[in-house]
Amino acid sequence: MIAAKERIARGTATPANVWEVRADGKGGFTRRAINPKSFRRAQKTAWDKSIAATQEYFGRCGSNALPKDGRAGAAAPPKYGR
Repeated sequence: MIAAKERIARGTATPANVWEVRADGKGGFTRRAINPKSFRRAQKTAWDKSIAATQEYFGRCGSNALPKDGRAGAAAPPKYGR
């Protein structure tokens, strides 16, 4: 189960169903279906960007130092195409 979750997080496996859940402003939530293949592609892109950012961070700054701007440089959340 953990291996399947990791494959989905890396964007190498396509989940069966994907929903985007948002607050509706009234104390509830709305759920919108997202195409699983679009989700997988977005996850893959985000994963690849985070790996590149991590490699650049450690290659440029050493093991424990922060970059000059003081941030660790996390990747932005993926955008889902429709």
